[in-house]
Amino acid sequence: MLGRYSDCKIYVSDYRRMRSRTLELLNQVAMKADVEVISYHDFLCDHTTCKTEIDGKYLYRDSGHLSYEGSELIARKTRLAERLIRAAR
Repeated sequence: MLGRYSDCKIYVSDYRRMRSRTLELLNQVAMKADVEVISYHDFLCDHTTCKTEIDGKYLYRDSGHLSYEGSELIARKTRLAERLIRAAR
């Protein structure tokens, strides 16, 4: 019934296709403003798929936005606060 999305994984090829304009804009911002754009691609994705849940917690509330719980989980596991503090110094 759900076809290729029955396992709730997001395929990297689909992600890149759906978000190509956003990814290009972020690349331009990083280059022109000389800032680091934080990406969680390496944390969430392998060569084929991107995770939609970790430790039994759903990461997304819809097709383009992290859930509150997912945001907290990713921030904690990637040590986002520490990265931001280092970048601010």
